[in-house]
Amino acid sequence: MDAETILIVDDNKEIVTILRDVLKSQGYRVLHAYNGRQGLRMALEKQPDLILLDWNLPELSGFQVLHALRERGN
Repeated sequence: MDAETILIVDDNKEIVTILRDVLKSQGYRVLHAYNGRQGLRMALEKQPDLILLDWNLPELSGFQVLHALRERGN
């Protein structure tokens, strides 16, 4: 069985590193993006099982990312 995929979208690299390390140690496949535009693109392309999304992001806010995903039915 393939590992479930989690996308972390946060501009704080320390938070991304901590979350990535913890989640990988639990067997998850982890993707990450450091801004809203990257996060939206990765979410659409990779179709992760879960997205951990910060609200305060450069380029697109977390709310804008969420809104765009909902508009596309994801």
